[in-house]
Amino acid sequence: KCPADAETLGHTIAQFAAKWKVRGAERVVLGLPGQMVLGRFFELPPTMKAKARDAAILYEAKHQIPYPLQELVWHPHVVKHTGEDGNMIEASVALLATHTKNVNERLKPLADQGITVDAVQSECVALHNLMHFEYFDTAESPSQSDRTEAIVAVDVGAQGTNFVVCSSGQLWSRSFAVAGDAFTRALVSRFRLTSQQAEAVKKRIDKAPQIHEAASALEVPFHNLQSEIKRSLERACQVHTGLRIKH
Repeated sequence: KCPADAETLGHTIAQFAAKWKVRGAERVVLGLPGQMVLGRFFELPPTMKAKARDAAILYEAKHQIPYPLQELVWHPHVVKHTGEDGNMIEASVALLATHTKNVNERLKPLADQGITVDAVQSECVALHNLMHFEYFDTAESPSQSDRTEAIVAVDVGAQGTNFVVCSSGQLWSRSFAVAGDAFTRALVSRFRLTSQQAEAVKKRIDKAPQIHEAASALEVPFHNLQSEIKRSLERACQVHTGLRIKH
């Protein structure tokens, strides 16, 4: 979440840019929180020509995204799958969209500091790309069994959690609001602490004066987080039948 004070935000960006030499960098990518990005995932027939495929993607976008497309920045990512004989057997599509205002609001503070952004990417996609590079990026075409093997990453932030399923040829993600701040609020409510004090307790729960009561206070957010992870996993397996989670 961007600070309300534009001057503070500008100063923070300026310090970051100076420390990491962002101005004039070869490539700058802006990440959007997963909760700001709407993802839709579907399959297309393998025999579609490019023109028909583009028309099918536009049709799916109009019917699956509950906002006018002219108000959004959206892009499809198509992954083609081939069989052992080399023929294409299916195409997986990840359709990602966000409101244009979300992008503009985050580009402006950077532009004010003279930083040019080359690309805007969902945090979920960035996490997928990292896992794909580490575990699936090989020169060989994946077999059918390899494509069903997947790795799950759960990225718990302050205001949102990103749940990402990555395989050699598929991307699926979901973001939800149960995250670190929910644990902080639980401690604030139970012990009447400030947010800063609750953060300190949360980071070192083993050092809390009333450790059992502190653990009890966190049971509800832990349960909610567990439920959302379970719901995400079940949904991913519904969308991608035959998915086998390795880790």
